[in-house]
Amino acid sequence: MRTSDIGAVVAVDAVALFDQPKGTWYASESRSGGFAVTHLSYCFLNPLRWLFGTPVVAGAVRRKSNSQADVLDGAMYSVSLQYPSGIVCSLLAGYLRPPHADPWSVTFTAEAESLRIVPGDNTPSSAARYHAAGKEELNWTDDAFIKQAKVFFSAVAGGGGTRASGRDALTDLRTAAEIETMARGAVHG
Repeated sequence: MRTSDIGAVVAVDAVALFDQPKGTWYASESRSGGFAVTHLSYCFLNPLRWLFGTPVVAGAVRRKSNSQADVLDGAMYSVSLQYPSGIVCSLLAGYLRPPHADPWSVTFTAEAESLRIVPGDNTPSSAARYHAAGKEELNWTDDAFIKQAKVFFSAVAGGGGTRASGRDALTDLRTAAEIETMARGAVHG
């Protein structure tokens, strides 16, 4: 199953929630490089750019539950993107996840169908296709993280034909920086 199997995608809705252990380097903006780099980049910016091209950041807000300047404990980001073909995208990512909630999900919406993927993290991956006949559970055995890591390591090793490159990484970092700049102007919490 590919996103093209459901027709021309018009919208993407993606969620990545992780109950980040407090006090770790990951939750420190100065030590980790910031939320958009450590969480948004590999969850969304990188794989969605592979599929749809480099997005324009239409909006970004964040909520910080911790008043300490460098601490991201409980941070939540909401980002709106638009891709070159006109696809609109909503991203929600945070270092807060209620118990039993899916940590990840990505929904690709076309005019008559949609595809919802819940990538495996510490649990098996799952996917469902929604169309006129109803909901169709798909046999989804790909581990998205392992697949993405293999592409990354191949690029680092100089492998040809991969989707990852230094230029791509810089593109994602520029997009992450734009998100951070926009979100910092709208901090609530």
